[in-house]
Amino acid sequence: MVKKEKNLQNPSLAVLIDRYSDNDIISLIENDFKKETIINVPLEDVTFNPLCKHFLVMDEDVIDMTQSIKENGILLPLLARKVGDKYEVISGYKRFFVARKLKLKEVPLMVRPISDELMIYMVLKHHANDSRISILNKAYAYRAAVKKFGISRNDIAIMTHQSLSHIVNSLRILKLSKPVLDALRRNEISFGHARVLVGLKEEEQEKILAMIIKEKLSVRAAEDLVSFLNGSNLKYETQQKLEKKYDIKVRITKNRVTLDFPSEEELDNFIKKML
Repeated sequence: MVKKEKNLQNPSLAVLIDRYSDNDIISLIENDFKKETIINVPLEDVTFNPLCKHFLVMDEDVIDMTQSIKENGILLPLLARKVGDKYEVISGYKRFFVARKLKLKEVPLMVRPISDELMIYMVLKHHANDSRISILNKAYAYRAAVKKFGISRNDIAIMTHQSLSHIVNSLRILKLSKPVLDALRRNEISFGHARVLVGLKEEEQEKILAMIIKEKLSVRAAEDLVSFLNGSNLKYETQQKLEKKYDIKVRITKNRVTLDFPSEEELDNFIKKML
């Protein structure tokens, strides 16, 4: 019986989450292989699973692994599933990345019959629990889950224990220009910076991107810059006047004014004046 995940639209995912929610699902699946035979498969017959087709790995992330595999080969087999005449990697992306980079002839696999729903849950749950995986890789996985498998954004939010708005914003950043995505991949800007640039024309994105990197702007400063360049001069001037008059931090966006008071007492005094 599914309890806390009852709002999931996909019943198969609901059952999986109820069963595995408090466990390391990949470890549980891999433990089933203690008596299984490991097979060596030609590299050309192995591919990323659809959710990780665009998985990005920085070379510096796998320097030690590359040297180790050069000297000893792949000691820990990859977890995979058979789909048609190909094997899709479910766990072990970095080892697979290095294997392709080194152009190995074959890789060791533990092959397991894994359904689409189980694969989706395994991949997204792993991504959510591993802070080393970039927001871009997570966003690419979310997009594949939505487009290829018809998983709703709400179901993704439940599986990853993220807010629905976070999932939506993660998907939106994939619409940014390539230079912006490259800067995000290289950690030259943050997810917050990328969100600020969503919705701008490509030339505007790249113009503000250059300023963010050169001036090392905070996300708040980048937001102010976008508002200013978008012609929101009145909002910007109003923000400055309010900050000066009340000695508080003010943020004015499209349909919201946020006031940040140094203390609860000052907030109470402000409210009394307003009333």
